[in-house]
Order: sequence, then structure tokens, then C-alpha cells
Amino acid sequence: MKESKNEFKKLGKNLEQLLKSELPNQIELLQKDSSRARSYVDIDLVSPNPYQPRVMFNKDKLQELANSIKEQGILTPILLRQSESGYEIVAGERRYRAALMIGLKEIPAIVEEFDNEQMMEIALIENIQREDLNVIEEAQAYINLQKSLKITQEELAKKLGKTRPYIANVLRLLTLPSEVQKEIAEDQISMSHARSLVGLNKDDMLELLSDIKRNKLNVRETEQRVNAIKKHEKNKYIKEEQMLKDYFKKKVSISNKSIKIKFSNSSELEDIIEAIIKK
Repeated sequence: MKESKNEFKKLGKNLEQLLKSELPNQIELLQKDSSRARSYVDIDLVSPNPYQPRVMFNKDKLQELANSIKEQGILTPILLRQSESGYEIVAGERRYRAALMIGLKEIPAIVEEFDNEQMMEIALIENIQREDLNVIEEAQAYINLQKSLKITQEELAKKLGKTRPYIANVLRLLTLPSEVQKEIAEDQISMSHARSLVGLNKDDMLELLSDIKRNKLNVRETEQRVNAIKKHEKNKYIKEEQMLKDYFKKKVSISNKSIKIKFSNSSELEDIIEAIIKK
């Protein structure tokens, strides 16, 4: 096993090498390598990669794969590592799921040694490079990569061949409520629609989300609705803002159920606190 692990290092174990290479192709070569020991493994002993970022699998495409496997069998063995209870999938989860659908009892496999970091790296990068993830899964994958590598968004963007604004925009989607994230993940609204919603309070956001789906609003129409909501929100508190401005003698803004009072130095802050206490 040590020898096979060293051989895998030659394929690019280091994460930076994997990011710069065509990892899916390398994994495929590893699985098709005729020199590697292959066996049929009891499917009940196999479990998914615990670091798999993809949580949604297209049912129609899985069914197509299942039909193909039913006719031709699994042509490329899945890649596994041993675990305490059996085996964990390194690569080939779609083949595994399709095999379960048609009731296969055994699946062809190659068993190699991988540590936890390798498992996570392979699962994340393989999916990202193959563009199999929805944008919410992609965002979670970026966060996991950042934590693993301890790098900035800028550094991550360079490694993945993306722009920093793209990475930032994808990650910003994770600030949205779970209800909105679900609609994005299920492709009910686009990433551009979702980006327009960032900054609204939750009630306005969910109301506009329903409107987008019900009336099939395009991105421009959505942005116009968002601007109208923000303008209404701002105008709603003009009187109150002026009252507070007159009282504190400072610039005041009210939005999203919050009050902001601007000050320039510690002396001005003390004046604001004193004015609040006196009131």
C-alpha cells in the first residue's frame, strides 16, 4: 500500500499541483491503470466520501447512467479507501449511486491509501473542475478550500483560474437565508437574481423571491424592484432621521431595522452616549 500511495503522489497529491492539473483526468487514469489490483467489493460495505461537497444529484442523469450500467456493466472501477466499517469512495460516487438504483450487489473497485486531507482535496477539486456542483455547493467548496489552504479569496481565485469578484459574489450567496439558497441550488432562480437580493431584509427578500417565481421576473426587473424597495425604505424614515439628526447633531440613517449614528472621534462618541443617557 505504501508503494501505491507514493505512486499517487506522482499523479499530483499536493493540492497546489492538483489545482494546476487536470485532476479528473488523472483520477480517471488511476482507475483505468491495468497494473492496479482490482476486485469486486460488496456494495453494502461501501459508503460515500465524507468530504463530498455535492449534496444534489440529478435524478434523470443518474437514471441514464443506471440504464447504461444495466446494459454494459461498470466499465471503470470506482476508487476506494479502506475504512473501519468497510470502504469509502474517493471517486465514482455517481457510479455507486446508479449501481444501488439497479440493485447491484458488487461493484468493481480499486483500493488505495488516502488520508483525510487528500479525500477532501480530491472531492472538492474534482467537482469544481468538472462543474458538477450547483453554485451553493460551489460556495461551500470554496470556503472549505480556503480553510484547508489558509489562503485569501484573491489567492484562491488565482489557484482556480477564477476572478476574485466571481469568488466573492459566489461566497456572498451564503449570506442569504436558507429559503433563498434552496431556490438557487434547485435552479429556480439564477445567481444574478440572487445577487440582486443581497442587502434586503429577510421579509422583503422572501416576498420578492415569490414575486420573481410567480411573475417570471428577469434580472433587470428584479433589480428595479430591489431599488424601489430600498428607496421606499429610505423615504419611510426621513422624518425620524431628521429628528435624531437634530437631537444628536450628527448624521443619522435608518435602514433594515437598524439606526446608524456617525461620529468622527472618541469625543463625539462620548457626546452621543451622554445625549442617550440624558434622554
